Amino acid sequence: MENNDLSRDQEYNALLEQFLRDMNSMEGTRISEKVGEALTGLCRFLRVEKLTGLFYNGLSKEKTGQGEEYTCYDTGNPSEERMHNRIVIDTLTVAHLLIYQAVGAEPWSDLEISRINLIQHTLVIYISRLRLEREVERYMYYDADGYFNVRYFFRELQRRAMTDRLKSKVAICYNLKQFSVINQTIGRHAGNVVMKKHYEKLQGLLSSGGVVARLGGDNFVLICDMSVLPLVEDYLRETAVTYDEETNDRVTVKATAGAYVIPKDFVFRNPGDVMDKVLVASQEARQTGGEELIYYREDAGRAETE
Repeated sequence: MENNDLSRDQEYNALLEQFLRDMNSMEGTRISEKVGEALTGLCRFLRVEKLTGLFYNGLSKEKTGQGEEYTCYDTGNPSEERMHNRIVIDTLTVAHLLIYQAVGAEPWSDLEISRINLIQHTLVIYISRLRLEREVERYMYYDADGYFNVRYFFRELQRRAMTDRLKSKVAICYNLKQFSVINQTIGRHAGNVVMKKHYEKLQGLLSSGGVVARLGGDNFVLICDMSVLPLVEDYLRETAVTYDEETNDRVTVKATAGAYVIPKDFVFRNPGDVMDKVLVASQEARQTGGEELIYYREDAGRAETE
């Protein structure tokens, strides 16, 4: 019996040690999307069927039930709530950890409960860190309206350059043509809806290989694969955007755009190596009346109409 208890203690310690390592290696990943094998092993070891966390940004949010839920572990089997711990992390965050056991299962022992409590508190610390990282990223890489900002675009250029994924891509800087007129015609609120839908649909066209960010106002910049360039060109030239789903009211959005095809022998030193060229092309596109997409010519050091 003693040998069996020792063996189980060793198994638990090994799982706990792996769990702590996994937390440090899973930086930036939501726990509901990727659960470490050790956490799964710990829950199985402790006869936990489901483990969820509810996080609230302050007492007022807790009272109104406006929280964020994380499913840390779930077997999908019938279960019932056996433990509910409320943990106040600081003056701004309140966490609720809910632990479920299989229906009809033998109650946990005192040792199991103490081990489950340890896991709960560890998870709270970890999820709090993820939430903080997310808030920092939102502050750094999104503007006030929820668009990726130029800082995010620069970071993506640098990341792609580091892994040699920048060459033969296309960078495009575009301006939504006469968007102030659209705002005056349909109202600023509807105009904001149009701009956001135009941005989101374009991001969808770029697939996983591209990204679009807002420079400010109605000016945007993107980078994409050559394979989707024809779709992007057609979309920027003219597209209809619905701003009222009930009435199906829509408006036509056009853009002036300047592009730079990044050559295969391109040497990246800083984001300005790309931005300077694409901005030259974009400025010329606006000066010509915006009827054509302007490409920057590397050999001539200027922009030309394609």
